[in-house]
Amino acid sequence: MEHALAVSMESLFARAKKFFLLNQKRKATSSLASICMLVLVAGGLVACGGGSSTSDRPSLPPAASAGNSGTTSGQAGDSNPQLPSELAPTSTPVPVPVPVPVPVPAPAPAPALVSHVDKVLLKVTFSGSFTSVLGYTPATGEVIDGSVAKLTGGEDYKDVSVTTAGGAQGIVFVPRTHLVTGSDLTTPVLLEALVKRGGAGIAALDTIISAFGGIYFRYPNASNAVPQYGMFAYAAPYYDTSSTASTPVSTNAYDHLAMSYIPTADGGASLTVHINGCLQSDAIKIPKRSGVIENAVMFGNDVQVKNRGAKLVFAGVAVSTLTAAAEPQDFQLKAPECNPSAATLGLPGAMGEAIPLAQTVMVSGDLPGRIVEKSAYVIPSRSQYEWQAQGLTAFLHYGMNTFLNKEWSFGFEPASQFNPMDVDPDQWMKVLKRNGFKTAILVVKHHEGFVLFPSRYTRHSVKNSPWWTANADASGVNPKGNVVRQFVDAANANGMKVGFYVSPADGAQIKNAHGEAARQGEERFANGSAKKSVTIPTLVDGDNRTPIAARTTTLQADDYNAYFMNVLYELLTEYGPVGEVWFDGANPYGAEYAQNYQVKDWYALVRQLQPETVIAVNGPDVRWVGSESGAFRASEWSTHAFRGDPTELLKSDNLSGDSTDRALGSARAIGGADLPPEKKPTYLSWWPAEADVSIRPGWFWSAGQDSQVKSASKLFSLYEDSVGRNAVLLLNVPPNRSGKLADPDVIELDKFGSMVRAAYTNNLLTAKQSSPALDALVDGNPESDWTPGEKKTTGSVDLTSPAAITFNRVVLQENILKGQRIESVSVSARQADGTWKEVATAGAIGYKRIMPLDTTTTTAVRVTIKSARAQPYLGSVELYLNP
Repeated sequence: MEHALAVSMESLFARAKKFFLLNQKRKATSSLASICMLVLVAGGLVACGGGSSTSDRPSLPPAASAGNSGTTSGQAGDSNPQLPSELAPTSTPVPVPVPVPVPVPAPAPAPALVSHVDKVLLKVTFSGSFTSVLGYTPATGEVIDGSVAKLTGGEDYKDVSVTTAGGAQGIVFVPRTHLVTGSDLTTPVLLEALVKRGGAGIAALDTIISAFGGIYFRYPNASNAVPQYGMFAYAAPYYDTSSTASTPVSTNAYDHLAMSYIPTADGGASLTVHINGCLQSDAIKIPKRSGVIENAVMFGNDVQVKNRGAKLVFAGVAVSTLTAAAEPQDFQLKAPECNPSAATLGLPGAMGEAIPLAQTVMVSGDLPGRIVEKSAYVIPSRSQYEWQAQGLTAFLHYGMNTFLNKEWSFGFEPASQFNPMDVDPDQWMKVLKRNGFKTAILVVKHHEGFVLFPSRYTRHSVKNSPWWTANADASGVNPKGNVVRQFVDAANANGMKVGFYVSPADGAQIKNAHGEAARQGEERFANGSAKKSVTIPTLVDGDNRTPIAARTTTLQADDYNAYFMNVLYELLTEYGPVGEVWFDGANPYGAEYAQNYQVKDWYALVRQLQPETVIAVNGPDVRWVGSESGAFRASEWSTHAFRGDPTELLKSDNLSGDSTDRALGSARAIGGADLPPEKKPTYLSWWPAEADVSIRPGWFWSAGQDSQVKSASKLFSLYEDSVGRNAVLLLNVPPNRSGKLADPDVIELDKFGSMVRAAYTNNLLTAKQSSPALDALVDGNPESDWTPGEKKTTGSVDLTSPAAITFNRVVLQENILKGQRIESVSVSARQADGTWKEVATAGAIGYKRIMPLDTTTTTAVRVTIKSARAQPYLGSVELYLNP
């Protein structure tokens, strides 16, 4: 009998396991309880959960392992799964004796959710009545601490909802307590609405929610049904920061919108948004609060203008004051539980087969959700990874424009105008090195075409300047005249990497027109020449080079492209390793002189001669961040969508979107949900951001700007907003006519370097943790990582310190060698009573995310991954105190 029972039980569990795996394939989540149910249906009883183990019973993972050191939530399985025929009950069940029950320990209670609501000022679901034309009287259970009214009286109130028809219509709430101090909203607030579209037609700036004059949720223009949310300030410096929502407002069901406004200690403010319970990936921040219009919140119109009404139906509105950024447990109106695979993305087709990690992933024909899913598996090349790890790169704009007091010149200027008193790249490097810069990029040729080394291919170079000729020896050679050589030698001596900026535009090479002042080049640019077979390098008279075959290339090229590639060849073969080549996209001559750029051939030449070099901006490895004032997105993504052939490396041309778009890289943008079929992306690729900004108003030195050098505190803010938001900061520091970095620039750079060292040298979270999985987060190596669990996209991890830590900066890093995946994250500090208080939130992380916060003291921090595109890999958690 025991043998028969064992066989029967073995068979039942084998069939139960088969059902479990079958449901896994169907993307349903199973549990041990499901298997127990199957055995009971077969006519027996077994102990489940905490019972003794049997080798042939399927082993299921616990809800949270010790390595997680926190809570993670899984998907619920099918509520009524259908049994396959082979698992149906038999007509003659095998008798099974009832075993002695095994005690099952009660599961640990889930951590209590902390409320961040200070006071509910408004909670109305329109169950009351408008007792006058405008005024509203609440029903039992509704809260109005102030007054609620229609804006015009024409708003339609029926069926416990209010319909606004646009124009001047809307609903206004005026709090009884004045929340505004002067022109400053100093009170944290939560704004909520249950809303759906109420009719066709959208006008630019039609507003869904507007509060106190500076907070908005509105439509950006008449052609875009996806709203944007953001903040702005009416008073100088007139900030306006926004992001695009993940999904449009529904037309046939109410959406829950929640906006959480938090003033920050530095005088700025942050805004986080939930849609249907899902935290939007981009948090909005402005550095200075100013220009609040009035103490009011409007639903369906704008507080300031009052004629930006949208066609909407409201089923509920709410306003609360807060103690910290709101989370779903704080919502006063009913909101659905967030489902990241559907609600967060708002995109179809989010499931598919396993995806291998790769630098480029094809997505042609995929649904938007599948494209977003695949984006999590795009990774950087080793060169891109090492480039991003540098963080700080210097730009050195130096050349003809330095001596003309211009930003752009056009190739008419003779080489005699380049005449420095001295050139001191060693001073450049020493200043940059001591202040944290790892690479320096020299502008070798700007748009006018003057070249800072003695090129064989043009007379418009330093070789024909007084700087060269006045100091040349009897053979005509000036050891100090080659600015590029001095630059490279100084960098090598100081342990710096080098990069070269080479402008594709070239005014000196334009053909001289009748009656026009003489241009200084050889008339190659836009001269109409046909392509012909060219070997690079093209040897010239007196050329003593003997290039090996592996370092030459023969191709079809016109006159200018042949010239450009020969100059590139000189730079990439005569000056040692080059870390970065920077091709500018600006062209001041494009409207009048049409010159085709053979960029594919340029890229191929760089790859052939310096395969580890990253090609930047107008290139396949690094992109322009989209602004010349530093990083500006709340979430900076490194994976982007393109349409075209990835082997051509034409990312600038193939980008599915606009490089200046604030939502670039977001789930909706990368999925192409709003694009017509002919513009849908065909591939994804890693293309990280470089944020270029000048320490002065201009890019080239000008004496008149010595008093306008950016302060160290401004540079520090740029650092945190760029390096601290998954970008590299490319800071331009232009040498002056004496060939040195100017004193005002050096003073602020030294202060800036001191500020960065003071803030980010001493990581306070280094104590050994309770498990190797947690130690990976404090070992200083972002390539070792912690994950919440197989296929989990959310989860928490707790890190402890034996002594109290006081900090005001959190630095998080993903292991991006496994992809950039995390969309939103929060950090909480354990309080003296054992509860947890959220102290910081952020959107995307990527290589590095710096999270400034109010000074906090604790012995433990909890990092919560709130949403991710796939199973996330957190690489590092560091805590710092910025004095």
